[in-house]
Amino acid sequence: MSPTNLKISTGNDQNILEAKDIGTAQLINDQGKKILLQYVLFVPKLNRNLLSLPRLFKHTFSISMKNDYLAVVDIDGDFKLSAHTDNNLLELKNSSLFAINSGASYFSCVSEIDWHSRLGHPHHNYLSKIFPGSKEIECEICMISKMKHQPFESHLKTVSSVLESVHMDVVGPFATQSISGASYFLTIIGEFSGFKTIMFLKNKSDVISKVKLFKTEAEKQTQKSLKVIISDGGGKFNNQEFTEFCSDSGIIHHFSPPYTPQNNGMAERANKSIIENARCLMIQSKL
Repeated sequence: MSPTNLKISTGNDQNILEAKDIGTAQLINDQGKKILLQYVLFVPKLNRNLLSLPRLFKHTFSISMKNDYLAVVDIDGDFKLSAHTDNNLLELKNSSLFAINSGASYFSCVSEIDWHSRLGHPHHNYLSKIFPGSKEIECEICMISKMKHQPFESHLKTVSSVLESVHMDVVGPFATQSISGASYFLTIIGEFSGFKTIMFLKNKSDVISKVKLFKTEAEKQTQKSLKVIISDGGGKFNNQEFTEFCSDSGIIHHFSPPYTPQNNGMAERANKSIIENARCLMIQSKL
């Protein structure tokens, strides 16, 4: 998109809106099909995206009503949009419109979607497995958000199946609670698969109930038994209720030595990645 300074009058000609940018955008329907829209205007004071019908089609255009509030918009016979009627307007609630970054909002580039930003700023090695041939970039947000330490060589026993050994840690409290009132999160990582499970906690005392929930679900889904838990020696893990749970379930519980989070490095690394991704997304969104 390129800067512009177009003036737009509203229906009653009493208010004048100003378009800040003009360019190309991409409209994606609920089936994932895409069309390009030319000469799209970015108007900061508009609270919704508006589409002009004459600019949507080249040859044919039709609207079919499914019922009193559902409609299907057919553009040139090969692109369909699902719409809802509201106040005599057609709302495309299941469609998406993408443009470039402008103002305080973040959009994706039409010609080349910035998957590095969209996926939470992952490492290039991870991104290249999803999108082979993707180019490595120097990301300023990653430089601001991520810090490196010298690697710590751990000595873990080799495991051969899922749930043979899992690593756990609790992060928090955070200054701002989540919408559900959570101030902590519990990280659980399978040593064999590397699969991560995140559970939100309102209090540290909720750890034992979440671990029991994880055990029941994981064993049911994998047909395997949880054998070993590795965690730090904090009170949320080192207490009578947790000890009795492990004893009754036949689970071996290993504690990492005090003041050495490196010895629970798999959980600590997962926590670092989660917090870095969240920090990247907050900086990207200018929050």
